[in-house]
Amino acid sequence: MPRYIIGTVLLLLILFAPAKSVLASGSEYTLSGSDLVVEVNTKWIGCREGGYFPIRTKIRNIGKARTITLELQGHNSGQNFPTITRSVTLEQNATINTSLLVPVVSYGTYANFRILERGRPLKNLAHSVSLPEVSHQSNIGSAMLIVANKPEDKEAFNQAVNNTFTPTSSRHGTSVNEYTEHLRPNELPANWLGYTGLDILAIPLKTLTQDLPADTRKGILQWVFSGGTLIIYNVEEAVAESDSLKNVLDLNNRAFSGKKWSSLNAKNFKKIAIIDTSTGSTPTAELEDFSTGDPWDISPRNFGMRTLGLGNVIAVTNNPFPGTVSHWTWLLGNLSQEQLLWHKRHGITPRAGNESFFHFLIPNVGRVPIFSLLILITIFTILIGPVNYIYYLRKRQLAMLLVTVPIIAFGSSLTLLAYSTMTHGFSVKSRVRSVTFLDQKQNHAMSINRVAYFAGMAPSDGLSFEPTTAVYPIWSADNSFEAGRIDWSEKQHLQNGWLRSRTRTQFLTVSQQEQRGRLDLQESDGSNPKVSNGLEWNLKALYIVDEAGKAWKAKNLKSGAIANLEPVTKQDNSELRELLSEYNLSLPLGVTGNQVLSNSFMSPRVYRYYGGQTIQTIYQKSLQEVAVSRLISPGNKLTKMQPGSYFAVLKQPPDLELGLKKSSQNISVHLLFGYF
Repeated sequence: MPRYIIGTVLLLLILFAPAKSVLASGSEYTLSGSDLVVEVNTKWIGCREGGYFPIRTKIRNIGKARTITLELQGHNSGQNFPTITRSVTLEQNATINTSLLVPVVSYGTYANFRILERGRPLKNLAHSVSLPEVSHQSNIGSAMLIVANKPEDKEAFNQAVNNTFTPTSSRHGTSVNEYTEHLRPNELPANWLGYTGLDILAIPLKTLTQDLPADTRKGILQWVFSGGTLIIYNVEEAVAESDSLKNVLDLNNRAFSGKKWSSLNAKNFKKIAIIDTSTGSTPTAELEDFSTGDPWDISPRNFGMRTLGLGNVIAVTNNPFPGTVSHWTWLLGNLSQEQLLWHKRHGITPRAGNESFFHFLIPNVGRVPIFSLLILITIFTILIGPVNYIYYLRKRQLAMLLVTVPIIAFGSSLTLLAYSTMTHGFSVKSRVRSVTFLDQKQNHAMSINRVAYFAGMAPSDGLSFEPTTAVYPIWSADNSFEAGRIDWSEKQHLQNGWLRSRTRTQFLTVSQQEQRGRLDLQESDGSNPKVSNGLEWNLKALYIVDEAGKAWKAKNLKSGAIANLEPVTKQDNSELRELLSEYNLSLPLGVTGNQVLSNSFMSPRVYRYYGGQTIQTIYQKSLQEVAVSRLISPGNKLTKMQPGSYFAVLKQPPDLELGLKKSSQNISVHLLFGYF
């Protein structure tokens, strides 16, 4: 066959082959120079709507002891990319493993990674890095990381995600997006923040128990506790009977988790119609042919699901890969989209504007005092005009206007500037809505905090958080990331650009820490039980459900105090709603309907839509807001709380990480869910 015919056929195959959008990013490479050998791994998946992108490095120093700095900065000024740094000290002939965690907070995707010493870049120790692009309607879906010693066939999962989340109108022919990445066990970060950009992590049980370091395994479980979904496969025995599964998850020492493995709903399984455009211009759909796939046995013995904190663990007896499109679609259907999609799980996206920004403003802060300024300007106009003119006209000294007009104008300008400045002062004001989940068996607490700031004068040192606290900026509808630096050398130090003077600023933070304080329920024969407050905080209201399912209450319980409990009544539900109504997320007074205002509150802006829903609606369905709404929504009852749990409204703020040593809090609310 002539070569030109072969070439033409190959060209046609390339042009008309189904397009595939590869949503994984990164590569592996080695940099050498200046007595350093640096192995860099940027392979990862997810982070298209937020989270931390982990750049893992292995650095070997064959020279003398030194301190070097890892730096990532935007490819150019138009990228609006944060500059990330981390300084590490290397002894002679030492080798260290470290990660540079990159918060994905902007549309920027191209950056440069380099090594510096004493502020100067080292020769041959630089490389470009590509981060995931922002998701859009045609490629939205759950990002899954597969951790295994050998690659798995993931094509069926990719097509199932495509069918589940991508609207039919957004699909192009038979194109299937790539929603997975495969990594070996030794390629993972230890810090749980490194997993925050994922939706699902799949790993064999043996790999989880034997091939991972303890700190890496702890990081994965902390990520699940915060809302992630973990698939453990190759359990090799009935899920409910596996001691290895029970031990690796430490289920006997957890209170904030499901009491038992629940079976997945096999009745919802059905064959999926696969769209085929190869038959002509009109797409056809036929039920999936299992003869070419690897169908599962979906009996209760082989599949089990259990909550762990805010997240889920799905255990599978066998290897689910490759599976079939129909079976993966069924598995995803057992979880809600609020659990499987990043922006719904968190209620925000740090990479774009959020209309929910305007539902959490600090009252009477940040707005221009227009009415007061109009009064001052009117007085100034009267003084500099009629009063000044008539006074010197009567004295027959009109020439003095050449002197008094500039003086009065200068003095009035200073007065207006001073008044505007003093209205908000120079301190930092804040509003906090914190929801803390405490597992008393694990001595572990997680706090999800919505924080609003307004700084009269921005702190020169910026904001400082622990390296294990997730910090997601929330931009207003007409705003986005502009510039900023983060240094990981000691803490997570957000330097210039994150908190600006006289600018409304908001963050969503997620922190996890050890917490040994607890509430103890003391049963009494023939009388109501008592409760001992071993927490550090005074409680304004406490509602507790004992192991038998009976609901009790106490009011104004101080730290260290013991109180008699009283039964919960129907009226307590409405009293709790009334207590928390003051702290509802709502638009400012005078703003109604589907309009939000710009930062100056001078021009209307219509809500934009994200995946068919406004951002406001999505935030109300975030994991933390759903937990609260289950208690205070009409029709819900305190008596339906999980046995062995409690809910409390705190009188004073707990020891939260707000990035600042001191701020003045306004209409803040602090809620606590405890499990014993």
